[in-house]
Amino acid sequence: MVKDVKGFTLLELMIAVSLGVILLGIGAPAMSSLLNQNTLQFESRSVLKYLRFARSQAVDNQQTVTACLANASDNCVTANPTQVLIFVDTNSNNVLNNGEQFLARSPAFPRTLTASNNRLSTTFSPDGTSLVTNATLSLCSPGNAQVNLIIAPSGRATQSTQANTCP
Repeated sequence: MVKDVKGFTLLELMIAVSLGVILLGIGAPAMSSLLNQNTLQFESRSVLKYLRFARSQAVDNQQTVTACLANASDNCVTANPTQVLIFVDTNSNNVLNNGEQFLARSPAFPRTLTASNNRLSTTFSPDGTSLVTNATLSLCSPGNAQVNLIIAPSGRATQSTQANTCP
């Protein structure tokens, strides 16, 4: 009598595990790149949302509103920021001081994201315009195309993806 034997041999198990390791080795770098790209896109949209919020607050409240990339001490900086800060800067020193109206702060940027700005802050006037020429905020994540957020003198903020790849 012949019995039906169910299961698999040790050789079959070793081949299946080997194929799994090979596929994981191929897929892990691609997954890491995808996650970095998604993080960059999410953060760029988030910063754009905060810029649009700052402009709408200036128009709604008929007051000058400052938006900037800031460090952990709430000082506006052009490089190595940790967050976006929106506030009414009554003394125009680009620092959120006691007594100044705080409007919004973004969550901290991920460590893989680098951000820079070509000016210390952007100020929106009560009519929604930016008080100076174009401002450009650059966001980078390793291995991905640089994303620029451009604030026109009209106060409108737009997103532009560059051809160059971030280091």
